[in-house]
This record gives sequence, C-alpha cells and structure tokens, in this order.
Amino acid sequence: MVSVVATDAIVNKNNSFEARRDSIERRCGGMKRRPEFFVLKQKEKDKLRKTDLLTKTKINIENIMNTPGYVYRGMKGDPDFNFFEYLKVSKIPYYLGGLGLAAVCLAGRNNFSPSAKKANHDLFKKILSGVLMYYVGREAANMAIDAPVKWFRGIDLNMPYRKITALREGNPLNLPNNKKQGTQKVFESVEFTRWDLLYNYDENKKINETFDKLAKKFGVTKPQKDSDSKLKGKIKKLIIMANSWKYMLSVPFVTVALGLAYQKSFADINVRSLFKDTVNMFKPSTEHRFAKLGIGIKENIAKPFVNSFKELWQGGSVASKIMGRGAIIAAVGMTLLANAMILKKTSLKEKNNSVVGGKQ
Repeated sequence: MVSVVATDAIVNKNNSFEARRDSIERRCGGMKRRPEFFVLKQKEKDKLRKTDLLTKTKINIENIMNTPGYVYRGMKGDPDFNFFEYLKVSKIPYYLGGLGLAAVCLAGRNNFSPSAKKANHDLFKKILSGVLMYYVGREAANMAIDAPVKWFRGIDLNMPYRKITALREGNPLNLPNNKKQGTQKVFESVEFTRWDLLYNYDENKKINETFDKLAKKFGVTKPQKDSDSKLKGKIKKLIIMANSWKYMLSVPFVTVALGLAYQKSFADINVRSLFKDTVNMFKPSTEHRFAKLGIGIKENIAKPFVNSFKELWQGGSVASKIMGRGAIIAAVGMTLLANAMILKKTSLKEKNNSVVGGKQ
C-alpha cells in the first residue's frame, strides 16, 4: 500500500486529478482504487447548499412540509425509513407537547363568568409565552456556541448539504429515478461527518483548498502539506465539545428565558400591533412606513423585553433576585467558559512546524 507521504509526493509531482483522487481514497482508510471516478460521482450526488438566510428559511420550510410524510412512512414500517427521518420525527413531541400544554388551559375555560374567562385567558397567555420562550432559550444556547465557532474556527456547524438516497425497487413513493432528496448537516456528528464534501474536486485547484483555509483559523501560520489529516482530529473534538456545551448551556439560557416570560412587563409585548405595522408598511398610502415600523418594534417588542430583563435582575424578593441574577450570570459565564475551552482544545498553534500548501 502506498504510504501517505509517497502519495502526497505523487500528488505534488503530477498534480493530476486521478492522482489526487487516489490520494483521498487511500487517506480515507486504505481503500482499493475504485473505478469510474467514484468520489467525483459522490460529489455530483450530494452537494453543499448555500448558507444565506433565504436558503436556510427554504430548508426549514422543506423540513416542516416533509415531516408528516416521515411520520406516515415510519408508522407504516417503510424499509426506506432512515435514521435522519427518525430524528426529525422524534422532535415532534418536543415542539407540540409544549403547545398542547398551553392549549389545555383553553379546554377548561368558563364562558359564563367574564372574570373567570379573563383569568383563564391570562393564564393561557403566560403558559404559551413560557413555552415559546423555552424554545427561544434553547435556540439562544445553540447560537452562543455556533456563532463563535464559525467566527474563530471557520466551522459552520449548521452547514447544509443536499442528500440523495437511492430507494429499494418498487418503492411506492414513485420518485424520479427512484431517489429521494433531503437536507442534512455536514457536521451532524463525529460518525456522520461528510469529509468528502469539503474537498475541492476541480482539477485546476488544490484539492485541500478548504482545509488550507481552515488551518489558518485553527492557528496554523505556516503552510501544511497534508492539512486535511492535520485538521480532522481537531474538528472531531470541536464537534463533540460544541454539541455537549449546547446542552449544558440550555439550562441557564432556558431559565433566563422562562424568567423573562413571567415578568409583568413581558405582558406588554404586542405582536398583533407589530404585525399590523408590518402589513401597513406595504400599503402605498402609508407615509414614513419604515419610521413607523421602527417605532412599533421599539414600543411593542424591544422596550417590554428590556423592562422584563430589568425586573428579572432586580427581582421582586430576595429569593427571586438571587435566582434571576444567578441565571443571568451563569448564562454569560458558562458561554465564555465554553467558547474559551473549545478554542483552547482545538488550537494548533503549538504544532505549526510544517508548511499550508506544501511550499517551504
């Protein structure tokens, strides 16, 4: 078997697409040479998707629209039901359970007593606000890790790619070419990381171009001959640490979010009025539409939120003051600690003796 060093020498000498393809295959586990440019075909099948806001919104809508189909096929025992679809189905109780909890309040509403009806409605709004803020807290905990990791290490943990899966013969879905499409994440986990999508398969460019750029983010100041092998271990560690810290950070972040939801000022948030201002912005007769929308956001969202934060910090009693400040300080402190540890454990600053691109 050709060694990694010998393979890299061939790549640098010939700089041919075929030689670089063989280099990847051997580096990925010493596999035998596969015919018909197997790696290139994989690249054509599963492709990276854009990461702009419009594409992310489109992906979220696709996932929501596809979920009922996952449920139906899973409950029917479809042999093509895969682990990714199972994970999507497993999130349904997570999202619908909280909304169902809030809806229970409406079931016991007393329509014959105005005061009881109002009290029930207020309780429903509080519980619903708490449920929604729970989701906000979980998402904030994820962003507290995702954003710094992307900024300092260049790794987008939510990087999407188009996954195409071949179905068994006679599948009742009747899809084109008997293949189904879905969107998954390149860095979903250590076991399912799609390293092959990070290589550059254009024979006019360096195959490790992406890894060479990432190496600089990881602290490598000198060029490296084999940047992909150098980084994979650190990227795996980053994925493990990031996913673990997200779950840990959700505790203080959710506590803060729920605390905000139960403050008096939080009830002043008026989504209905903000929605009306947003709709009026598109009417031709509306003057100073952007200024009015800005005022609406400030009065209906920002101001009540800031006041709720102040109330949570000040507290209505000694116990609530300790709990509120403790949760806020824990959220900030754990975020700083998490990112500091991730950056320290994934740094390659002390191991930058070789050269990025293979030139001394």
